[in-house]
Amino acid sequence: MNEMKRTIVFCFVASVLAVAAMVVDPGRMNPEIFNDQGETFYPEFTDPQAPKVIEIVDYDEETATARPLKVEFSDGKWRIPSHYNYPADAADRLAQTAAALIELRKNVIVSDRAQEHATFGVIYPLDQNVTSLSGRGQRVTLKDENDQTLADFIIGNFMENKSSMRYMRLPGQKRVYKVESSLGVSAKFEDWIETDLLKLYAGDIRKI
Repeated sequence: MNEMKRTIVFCFVASVLAVAAMVVDPGRMNPEIFNDQGETFYPEFTDPQAPKVIEIVDYDEETATARPLKVEFSDGKWRIPSHYNYPADAADRLAQTAAALIELRKNVIVSDRAQEHATFGVIYPLDQNVTSLSGRGQRVTLKDENDQTLADFIIGNFMENKSSMRYMRLPGQKRVYKVESSLGVSAKFEDWIETDLLKLYAGDIRKI
């Protein structure tokens, strides 16, 4: 067999093997890193009225301290157990937050490396195994009336010059996503409290 025939045979065999590989395992043609891009984070979470608990852990880089806040619905009332069960005004705010989280999609996968979490600001704010005091994000967890987790995110930095895109990851996972969202979840006590405890109008008061 001369060189030309040998080359033709080799090319034919290689083509057959390539076609066979695609038929047997077509998924191999798609890189693993793109396997969930474009999907919603929690496809089973569809009801914005379902959450009865929200837990927020914020982080202040200037003081290097985490600021936790928990708001829950119990015994027919919204309260803030992290602040001595102070009455909360949370129904509408929590429903709006839940609706925004339901819509989130994994727009673009940007990293699978834990070493880059600080760059994107998605370090868990209470992580004691990480020495970095910067690059910590905000953790937001929603739970139902049975204390089952509906959604759980670590929300990181906004993209530079893009206030509608920010970095996020799921707790316990290394993967970081670029997500289209301008969501802002407040961890300030004063943003969740019931400001009108007496439910009175000034015109109704006759004597104090």
